[in-house]
Amino acid sequence: MKQPDVAPTNTNDPRRPGFRARFTWGIDGSILWLKDEGTECRSLTNDIENCLVELSGDLPAQTQLTHYHIIYRDSEGTWDAIAITQLGDVSSERERLQSFNQRNVAYGVQHLKFRFFPISQESYDEAVTSVVRNRMYRHFHLPFPQNHNLN
Repeated sequence: MKQPDVAPTNTNDPRRPGFRARFTWGIDGSILWLKDEGTECRSLTNDIENCLVELSGDLPAQTQLTHYHIIYRDSEGTWDAIAITQLGDVSSERERLQSFNQRNVAYGVQHLKFRFFPISQESYDEAVTSVVRNRMYRHFHLPFPQNHNLN
């Protein structure tokens, strides 16, 4: 995996509620990547919308989730992609999610919807190439994410 443009945030804290995924994430050009790091917790695949809302507050200024090709490595080590189909007020969702986490109560976000975009790649580089070159990958009605240098 290439060195990310933005240092990844680690949400792999053992104090994290068990109903939340433990994951790391980072930004590599036009790629927003997430990796499942948990074992005795909810999988990243099953908690992906909450995880995306959570990390959205740490994205670089003037960017949002739909500015990136989003890929994730599941608990079995396979890379797949996520395409956003609805994006509402994620900042208020993030605040609610934090509040529920502090009270150790599960919460499902309402203002972010997505679809799984299967690419089923074993390596990060193959996953990046697959999602960047796939003309079918698109967030709802938005234009394609920014270009990614595959060199």
